[in-house]
Amino acid sequence: MLPRNSATRTEILQTPSAGTRWEPARRPSAGWRELHWFEANKAKLTNYEGLWIAVYEDGVVASALTAEEVVDQVSQLGLSDCLVVKVEQARTERYLIA
Repeated sequence: MLPRNSATRTEILQTPSAGTRWEPARRPSAGWRELHWFEANKAKLTNYEGLWIAVYEDGVVASALTAEEVVDQVSQLGLSDCLVVKVEQARTERYLIA
């Protein structure tokens, strides 16, 4: 919680600290469209199970074993408003019938 008469939360978020590179989102709704797409298409992402992916607008634009690798790939593409998320492996329930 911020003390009274101090900077607002928005001012703090918009003020980069020393050595931090900060850029505002290019799209005001950045992330919402990608999150919705990811949730709606989880069943179609079986090829990416166990990997980190970057979703931009309506599709996967990068994938790798680590989030850092995905961020590097996205940076090389010149995209900054991507959702980076790990695709968890599907659980298969098995039962032993004796």
